[in-house]
Amino acid sequence: MEDAFWQEIRRAAEEQGISTARLIERIDQARMADASSATLPPNLSSALRLYVLARLQARAGKG
Repeated sequence: MEDAFWQEIRRAAEEQGISTARLIERIDQARMADASSATLPPNLSSALRLYVLARLQARAGKG
């Protein structure tokens, strides 16, 4: 994954007071929970990118 995404993931983890690994674990758990039995969940890198996008949109007031 591109460095810009990793930077934002690390920033998010720091803001939440958790490790980067823990944040990724949470995103992964949500990714798996959101998948229905009829669909495959998005891959983890896509889920991480979508998480970053949602954060940036919320910060910009578009989320």
